[in-house]
Amino acid sequence: MHIWKIIEGSLKRRFSDDSWERRWVQSKHKDDYGAFKLSHGKFYNDAVKDKGIQTSQDAKFYSRAASFPKFSNKGKTVVIQFTVKHEQNIDCGGGYLKVRPLCFKR
Repeated sequence: MHIWKIIEGSLKRRFSDDSWERRWVQSKHKDDYGAFKLSHGKFYNDAVKDKGIQTSQDAKFYSRAASFPKFSNKGKTVVIQFTVKHEQNIDCGGGYLKVRPLCFKR
């Protein structure tokens, strides 16, 4: 579901088991963020391979952060891709990906 990949740096972020919780830091900006859970969701092809993190509570904000190794794309194009599957029947919502310099310590 959610994969990070930098071709030259061979960086991938998969959410196939509970180890993602050690790699992704929960924001402390607010104390009432919703909780993610590991799930293949309602619609999937392979129950194991299609696992990802899923929001578990309605009407909540969610926030997680992860760092990746420093890299250079000098003279090359960088493509950062993520996939979001909205399964809830909602009127207003969205998903955001922010890529920025490292600004937190583990």
